[in-house]
This record gives sequence, structure tokens and C-alpha cells, in this order.
Amino acid sequence: MFITVIALGLSGDVHPLTALARGLHEAGHTVRVATHRAWQTEVTQAGLEFADLPPGNVHQVVTDPAFLEVLEASRRPDRMFAAVRSATRSLGGRVQQTPTGRMRSLLNLARSYDEALVTDVWAASEGSDALVYGAPMAFHGYYAARARGIPSAAALIQPIDYQGGGGRRFVKEQVIWQIFRESIARWQRKEGQPVAPLRGPFPQWRQAGLPVVYGISPAVLPRPGHWAAQQQLAGYWFLDSAPDSSLPARVRDFLAAGPAPVYVTFGSMATRQPEQLTELVMSAIRETGDRAILATGWGGLSGTDSTDTVLCVDELPLDLVFPHVRAVVHHGGVMITAEGLRAGRPTVVIPSVLDQFDWGKRIAALGVGPDPVPRTQLTAAKLAAALAATRDPRLVGAAAELGARIRAERGVQHAVTALDQAFGA
Repeated sequence: MFITVIALGLSGDVHPLTALARGLHEAGHTVRVATHRAWQTEVTQAGLEFADLPPGNVHQVVTDPAFLEVLEASRRPDRMFAAVRSATRSLGGRVQQTPTGRMRSLLNLARSYDEALVTDVWAASEGSDALVYGAPMAFHGYYAARARGIPSAAALIQPIDYQGGGGRRFVKEQVIWQIFRESIARWQRKEGQPVAPLRGPFPQWRQAGLPVVYGISPAVLPRPGHWAAQQQLAGYWFLDSAPDSSLPARVRDFLAAGPAPVYVTFGSMATRQPEQLTELVMSAIRETGDRAILATGWGGLSGTDSTDTVLCVDELPLDLVFPHVRAVVHHGGVMITAEGLRAGRPTVVIPSVLDQFDWGKRIAALGVGPDPVPRTQLTAAKLAAALAATRDPRLVGAAAELGARIRAERGVQHAVTALDQAFGA
């Protein structure tokens, strides 16, 4: 079969779908991955066809001061209006300057982007026998597949519908659907397709049994009993480094020069004050006496001079470095959480937004890390206390045991089998 996989977002969103696409390719399918230009190298190196989706430069978007200001205010409703007002000013005159006009123009910008996205998803699906899509592309992929008369399935790394039905689920579904509804409906009218219902495709998905595979370990999040048969918990989908890859020489030398360090990164979660956060982290590790690798990522931490006890890097392949550290500190993104758990290392989560809080709580519930410390409440003393907690033998043992279970799983293979069955391949 010719299968197109549609993936949108940051590395933690796109890399698992790329790993799944590679698994489909190794199972004998021809596979195209439609994603941002920023991930083209990873896609082509996996032997897959690449199709471009906007925006090409994801890094530029998530490190833009306007984006960061709104992101930092996302859990403070009292600050949202000021943040949106400041953000719109920095967008260079593309928005109206009345209070109501600012929000309306931001929505118009978002809709313009989504209309381009719908068009590009439609183009990327041409010639496909089936579509596989991750969130938030489920709507775009589902309706593109219906228009082409081909089967489709969702491949998700977040446990959507984990808590079951009811009013809360309906509200969450509608909040997401209504963001995309107008642009999808406009595209459907243009293509002469039936227009999606006001409340979205959710009833059809449940009645028809839309296949859904989740790239989540059942050892981390057990399969809920209310899920339908077509909802499969496959295990994590890791996009590992090439077999002949190795860490840079300076990293290997640092690891060999002393006790196992802690690894600190905030990945793609940039901040407007990286110097302050870096000094906070440095103060905490001085208090605990840890050696540390600080990964600046996309701007969460600032660069600092390396010493005998601290090594500053941009970013490193997590599958190569995590087995050599004693604990990991990060923002709680789903895939960096998965990497730390697979390595069997205690984890400290410093969440900022969205599902990061849920994964931080899950880490604590599993007994493989201390309670999460929200970024807005982080102090050097709290981080030092959390790092000290990761030396608890019970926690260290639980993390090692969970890591062994995850390493024994075959998440990609299980997902490929489920998709083959769903597509009749």
C-alpha cells in the first residue's frame, strides 16, 4: 500500500510518527510523511518520501517573542489580555489595534494558516491508498481520506478519551474542533464535498469505529476498560539514532571523568529569560553537589562555560545520552518523558503548559520521580530538593524496573500490525 503519514508540531510530535512511518516502510509499504520542512532530514534519512506542510521553520515560530509571551501567560487568565495585546503589536502591523480587533485578527491569522494547511494536506494525500494522522491533524486527514474514498486511522501520542465520555469530553472535543471547522468547511465547499456537521466528526468516528493506535506504553498508562476494540495501546514509538552513531568526544570525555551526571533540558520550551533559569539550575546543582549536562535546546537555558562539573551543550540524541546519566530534569513533553523512562532513570518534571502537568503527575504516581514542580513555582531550593529525592533507592529501583519493561516492548511493530489489520493490508 501507499500510505501517507501526516505529522504536525515539534520534534516530540513528529519523531514518533516518523518512527511509525519507518516501521510501515520496513513492513513493505511505500510511505510518504507530510510534515514541516524542519523535519525533512529525519524523514529522508529514514528512507521515506517527504511532503511539505506549513510553517517550514517551526523553530522560528516557537521562539518568537510574541509566541513566548502568550505561552507564558497560558495558565494565567488574568495576564492573557495583556499578553495577546503585546503579541499582536510584535506581529508587525498585521492586526487591527482595537481591543476586539486584536483578538479577531489573531483568529484570522490562525484561520489563514489553517486554510493553507488543509490545502497542503489534500495535496499530500494524492495517490495514497490510506492515510495515518496524528493530533491535531485528525480532522484534516479524516476528511481528506473521506474525500478520496480511502481508509484512514489516527496515530496519537496523547491519551485522548482516556477518561471516558460525558460532558467534559464533549466540551474538550468542541474546543478543538471549532478551531478548525470553518477552514475545513470552506475547503469542502471549494472541492464540492459534503460539509462537516457543526459538532464535528465525533459521532461518525464512534459509530464507524475509527481505528486509533496510541504510541504510549501500557506499562506507563494502562489501557482503560471503556475503550473500543479499535483503540489500541501499542507502546512508545522511538526514532532512534543510526546504529553507528555515538556521542561527541567532549561528551564521552565528560561522562568518563566522574560520577554519572544529571541531564537538564527544557527542549523546545523556550523562555524569554533563559539566563535566570540557567542560574537557578546552576544554584540547585551546586547545592546538591551533582555533575550536570545542561542542554540549551531551543532557548530554555542559556549557554554557559563548561567546567569539570558542568557540561553545556546544544542538544544531544536522548537515546544515546540518557543511559549514561543518573537522573533527568525536563519540561514533561510526552516523548522526552518516554526517553527518560525507557533509560530507567529517575525523572524530575518542571511543567509549563498543557499535558506536561499530567505527565509530571504520572511520573510521581509511578514512583519513578518526585512530585512535579511547575515552572512558575520553581526555585533553586525546590529543584535541589527534587534532585535529592531522585537518589532514593526505592525510586531508583522503580525507575530501573519500569525502564526494563519499556525496553522489552515493541511499540512500532504492534502499531504496524494494528494498521495493517485496519487497512486490510
